[in-house]
Amino acid sequence: MLGIVPRSRQALKVWSVSAGALALMGCSGVASEPSGDGASAASEYQSESTLRALTGAEQDPRASDEQRQALTRWADLGITPYEDVALAVDRTFECFQVVGVEYTDLGNEGEGDFPEPLFSYDETAAAEGCIAQEYHYLSLAYQLGDGVSQSRERQAAASEVELRACLQALGVDVAEDSDFHALVDEVMESGDADSMRCVDEVMGG
Repeated sequence: MLGIVPRSRQALKVWSVSAGALALMGCSGVASEPSGDGASAASEYQSESTLRALTGAEQDPRASDEQRQALTRWADLGITPYEDVALAVDRTFECFQVVGVEYTDLGNEGEGDFPEPLFSYDETAAAEGCIAQEYHYLSLAYQLGDGVSQSRERQAAASEVELRACLQALGVDVAEDSDFHALVDEVMESGDADSMRCVDEVMGG
């Protein structure tokens, strides 16, 4: 899935949700998946994720008032607007500059109303302090929210079409019932270099 797996760049760390989300959910065990179907189930999961993130921020003395206030507003509104995330990224970069942390703004991944910011940074205690202060809990709630989840699903569906076409052009027998993630797993397990190039092309590698 695009934008989920952290990618190391020499001494720099790329921020993404995976490790942080698992840590957040680890506060009370593995997060429960939405039960049933429809918007109500997804919204319930989003609300739970936002409240957990807010609880984490309230218990973390490093978390800024701006981060707590945004999470409180999200919990009340039931939405996770990107504008608050963009402001949090800006504050994080300002903090990096103050404490002397090297970073690179890698732009946004994904399209539409819920893009996902990516940036790399020198992984130091000072950098992690800035992340906790301005971004950590807000980012977790955002990336576990309905908007990003649905955006990722749309992207995965589009990527599946591209990957399937590329593999079929190579003469690979592609299972009809395999979704994008299953196709990627099958390619990785096969170890076929040409098939792996299809995955790299689709995922922008």
